[in-house]
Amino acid sequence: MRVTYSGPDRLSPTRTVTTGPAGDYRFPGVPFGTFPLVAEDPVLHLFGRVEGEVSISNSPLRVDLPLAGLGIVELVVLEADGVRPATNATVTVRTDPVTTADTDEAGRVTVRQVRMGQVQVTAVSNRSGERSRAARTNLVLSVPGQVQSAVMRLSGVARLRAGGRGFADPGHAARRPGERRVVHAFGAGR
Repeated sequence: MRVTYSGPDRLSPTRTVTTGPAGDYRFPGVPFGTFPLVAEDPVLHLFGRVEGEVSISNSPLRVDLPLAGLGIVELVVLEADGVRPATNATVTVRTDPVTTADTDEAGRVTVRQVRMGQVQVTAVSNRSGERSRAARTNLVLSVPGQVQSAVMRLSGVARLRAGGRGFADPGHAARRPGERRVVHAFGAGR
């Protein structure tokens, strides 16, 4: 497992060490101040992050890093027809932290290092005038290293065609010459 230390200021170098067989690690010569530690096991797909503070009263300092499992989310985003790839869409994977990525030429997105648990995924078209075309799904990552795959289909854009039948409102008198009326249309269009 790798543990990375980032110093409390920009003058302190970032250092990475590999833990011993019992999971122990050391960073000698650490300056006083607050610092983040990040642990990552690329084989078991485990990740941990914690902050600590070194002061005169607690030097040397022992910091334990709780590890959480990580997984991978692989998505294919399709246009509303369910056939063509959505090549201009942004996918948002809501975990801690939130991750966004754009689809490639095949409508694919891969997000790595996703924390275990329920994950909300949203895909939104980036085409001009079509930002309302979107898709949303929930995925569950329950095993470290799990690859969760999904196919998402963007919603279509409703269009209203002129023509069709008008319906008279029985509560109103017949139209007078030159009078204009507003017609409200409801329903799905193509």
